[in-house]
Amino acid sequence: MSNRQYIAIDDGSSQIKLMVDGEVTIVKSTVVNEARGDSENFSDSAYYVGGHLFTVLDRAEQPLPTNFDQFQYSDLNRVLVNEALRLAGLGGREIVVGVTLPIDQFFKKGRGSIPNKEIIEQKKESLLKPVDNLGGCGLAKIVEVHVFPEAIPAAVDVMTNINNGSLKMKDQYKEGFDQICCIDVGGYTVDISVFDPYTSIISKKDSFNGGVIEVVEDLQGALASLSMTNTNVRQYIAHQALLARKFRGQDIGHIIDEIAASLRSRVKSYLQKLADESMTELFILVGGGAPLVEQAVIDYAGVEKTVVPQNSDLSILRGINKMLQLKAN
Repeated sequence: MSNRQYIAIDDGSSQIKLMVDGEVTIVKSTVVNEARGDSENFSDSAYYVGGHLFTVLDRAEQPLPTNFDQFQYSDLNRVLVNEALRLAGLGGREIVVGVTLPIDQFFKKGRGSIPNKEIIEQKKESLLKPVDNLGGCGLAKIVEVHVFPEAIPAAVDVMTNINNGSLKMKDQYKEGFDQICCIDVGGYTVDISVFDPYTSIISKKDSFNGGVIEVVEDLQGALASLSMTNTNVRQYIAHQALLARKFRGQDIGHIIDEIAASLRSRVKSYLQKLADESMTELFILVGGGAPLVEQAVIDYAGVEKTVVPQNSDLSILRGINKMLQLKAN
């Protein structure tokens, strides 16, 4: 048991993020359905899984889609998790992993906090299955899997510290927080949940399709018009432009804000439905798309109730890491 390494993984459908000793490895969820390599050898990122060939790439013109519900316990997910472990230098190690499921999959449909044990077990069983690396690289051996609902690690990241092997609420959150709301703006979906931070009991939850990738896709066309071409700018270039808010040296903040207006409106509408501002003490905004909708949350809840953690796209990963440390002790 002492030789096992505990590894936090945020395995979203747009990218896989992994933390080892505070260092983060990120793998884009870009996979093609073939084994690539050169004339003599397969790529180190080529895999044989479930009777199919896959290669993980930095970019591809037509990658396999990952924005489907079953992705979380699919061959694609397993390939990407193992690729992240390989790139983090964990080949040959026995690994205990902490991963997540979206709120609407971790819990059964409807209100309340009844875990969907069937899907949780599917997730665990999928990651415990063997994977063949065609490049001959040694892979980590996943021996145990812990699954967390995505919203809870975000709250753990923001509200707690690890102290002598246990989680302790930060002073400013020790009392007076009966209900908080977490808004996770990911690559393909936005998940919103309302819960008691001390018991982790979910009272309301919902999600909708949309997020960073949707904004990037709209931005591709807008940047094509800006370039006066008939061809959309490639997705990875549009994504870089979104992060920098610049394209070819030109400020495109106003274009991004216009494109993201619909996303902000939907977030505000869902907040009105799920999280009564007068009864919710804290709104935690995480995920890669947090900056896109931050103003909408502030407009609804007020700046004093809105928390956007530093490097918000890593918030869930940091929370998983804390929760996994408790399992290791």
